[in-house]
Amino acid sequence: MDDGSCKHCRDMDYCFDFCRSAMDYRAPMPDLIHALKYRGMATLGTYLGTKMADYAKDYSAFDAYSLVVPVPLHPVRKRERGYNQSAIIAQKLARDLGKSYLDCVQRKRYTRSQTTLERKARLSNLSGAFRVKDKSAVKGKCVILVDDVFTTGSTLNEVSRALYEAGADKVAGYTATRA
Repeated sequence: MDDGSCKHCRDMDYCFDFCRSAMDYRAPMPDLIHALKYRGMATLGTYLGTKMADYAKDYSAFDAYSLVVPVPLHPVRKRERGYNQSAIIAQKLARDLGKSYLDCVQRKRYTRSQTTLERKARLSNLSGAFRVKDKSAVKGKCVILVDDVFTTGSTLNEVSRALYEAGADKVAGYTATRA
């Protein structure tokens, strides 16, 4: 990273301040993420939150951020899965870092799974899909936005946009892994 951006992000115009991923997307990460999301192994979210906290403690850029927020699932998808994997990760991360946790963003509309889409479609699939439930809860706050996987960054970007529209001062993306 010559300029602080990975080769995939250099041409993107993200609205979050920065994004980090704690682990590489190589064995065993793909299997862990799949088990977390599709095999009901919710406890893996706690494990990933612990690992992310370990990394974040050594990355001082997160020090100024006080609020941890998960990327939301649509209620239909959450009912199918039984839990929001990003919320489990974010709760553990917040607890281990001594930061506040708030589940304050919701999906306004159901969208196709990002995993089935090509890069260009991923970037437009989520446009306008998120809103902050209580704007006063994020107004003036520096937010760490948590998700499991960073692929194109479109999910983090759209949720970040909603947080900024609600008055967040800064938003940093943080994922368990970067695919």
